[in-house]
Amino acid sequence: MPRAVLAYRLPQEADEFQVALDGWKWREAVREIEATLRSWERHEVVPAGVDQANPAYGLREMVWGILEERGLAS
Repeated sequence: MPRAVLAYRLPQEADEFQVALDGWKWREAVREIEATLRSWERHEVVPAGVDQANPAYGLREMVWGILEERGLAS
């Protein structure tokens, strides 16, 4: 079975180490964002609570909410 070993010099490379550990969280966050956008598109509706005149703002709020739920917002 193929294996990969990643080595980090801690504490100097702590940020890179954390990014490697959180990779799966980022993948899941992107999947949720994509599914939400697909739902908005499919139903041709911007959800209640999102400013109809500026849906980009609502989109940004949704993205930040998902990232915060996963501990990825900084």
